[in-house]
Amino acid sequence: GERFGAFILLCIVIAGVLVGMQTYPGVETDDNVNMVDAIILYIFTAETGLKILSEGWAFWRFWVGSEWKWNNFDFFIVVASYEQIATMMFAGGEPPVALLRLLRLARLVKLFKKIPQLQMIVMGLAGGIKSIVYIVILLLLVFYLYAIVGITCFRTNDPWHYRDLQTTILTLFRASTLEDWTDIMYISIFGCDKYNSGIYVLPENFTPDNKIEWCLAPEQSQLLSPFYWVTFVVVSALVMLSLFIGAVTMSMTESMDQMKEEEEEATRKRMKEKQMKKMKAAQEANLERRNSQLLEIES
Repeated sequence: GERFGAFILLCIVIAGVLVGMQTYPGVETDDNVNMVDAIILYIFTAETGLKILSEGWAFWRFWVGSEWKWNNFDFFIVVASYEQIATMMFAGGEPPVALLRLLRLARLVKLFKKIPQLQMIVMGLAGGIKSIVYIVILLLLVFYLYAIVGITCFRTNDPWHYRDLQTTILTLFRASTLEDWTDIMYISIFGCDKYNSGIYVLPENFTPDNKIEWCLAPEQSQLLSPFYWVTFVVVSALVMLSLFIGAVTMSMTESMDQMKEEEEEATRKRMKEKQMKKMKAAQEANLERRNSQLLEIES
């Protein structure tokens, strides 16, 4: 029922607060905190047990039914939260405290199931993954092409950022987050001797220890570098971001429409059940009235 669901929701929130409290020194060993945590674990255990019993003799439907994903997740979290069972999972060794804390923290994931709005957002994100995969493939292709061009054009002047393919791709990823991408562009525009960005050193300061920072062949690319970086930032940071947002938004819209249809269907079922109850009550009232009239006639 709704009251029981609200009670479980309150327990989930309390469990999440307890996990946060247990990160403070001394709180994790506090008897009161541990007692409340044990009570919440017993409540979750009872909830899982009631769900299994509600399936009747076909109790296996709890693990393979329509909500098998959430049910299996709940069952695993409840079972693994018991230290004795967690110890058995670690072949008799003591389970890490951090792992037990993470298992307790995983209870908060149950909020997605209890709160329809959160569930809608999660379903929208999950549904958008299919579209996001193709966007990521396109983004990786853009990174690869720009990395090859960057190594070819700018590695002589700026070996720090264009040392090899993986370093260049990492540099491009940094730029796609708009983190100091102009510094990398200025090194190529003015040359590593005039704009070192705190990285490069001139020949008079060369030492064996800073060899990777030597500015050996400064070059200026006053046209190519701005064109390269501006186009890359526009494509990776602006266009691709819009594609990500569009894919997730479309998926969330579909998820909202589906949830509305489910709510409307549930409302129709409730209305139908109410009408059936009213009709049944009216029939019973009519039957009682007829019986009373027959009794009066007979008397």
